Amino acid sequence: MRPIIGSSISRMLFAALTVFAVSAIPTVAQEASGKFTLAKEVRWGSAVLPAGEYTYALEHQTGQVLFVRNVNGRANAIVLVKSVSLVNEREHDRLVLQRSGDDWFVSSMVITNLGQQLSFGAPSTHTEQATKVAALSTP
Repeated sequence: MRPIIGSSISRMLFAALTVFAVSAIPTVAQEASGKFTLAKEVRWGSAVLPAGEYTYALEHQTGQVLFVRNVNGRANAIVLVKSVSLVNEREHDRLVLQRSGDDWFVSSMVITNLGQQLSFGAPSTHTEQATKVAALSTP
């Protein structure tokens, strides 16, 4: 009886890829939630959020999706995260707002317990360099 070399190599390659794929999946998905207050209307992704108090929930399992909800139920948004970068330990939780003409938009959010800065991108390419920072609070 002759061993089938092609079949053995295929099985070893499949086993190696399976181990690599499983090791790349985090055992515990990190999630974050908190609240913040917007002093004025802002654009966040394709949503326009009026001034008010909001809660947020980030779910990594859904592919970096941020759920934003007005505490009064007046406005909700589901925002896709464009990119994630690491932040140092001295950073504080915050939203970074930038101005485009007369409009303000959320460009990024720092969540220190995850050690991450989430970037959302600008609604247009003509963005002034005026920046505001709003503090976030976690429950």
